Amino acid sequence: MTRDELSELDPELLFLSEPEYDEALVGVIEAFGGELRAAYNREKLLDIIARNIGGLDAQEQAEEHFSFNILGSYMGPRTPVYLIT
Repeated sequence: MTRDELSELDPELLFLSEPEYDEALVGVIEAFGGELRAAYNREKLLDIIARNIGGLDAQEQAEEHFSFNILGSYMGPRTPVYLIT
């Protein structure tokens, strides 16, 4: 699903700021109380980050970037979630 399609479900959904991360969008989850959150495929997201970094240790750097800059960022109650497949 695209960012626009998901926004039709709930215009208040929060997304990651990098447009290329939209490739990893898989849908939405419904949390306690009916709150919707954007859901990203974690592995696809790591692949996108590694591709952007490049080099021999790109996967390791992608994991670090994801852990500190994405997973570690709380954007409020609608913070996106990351599906482990």
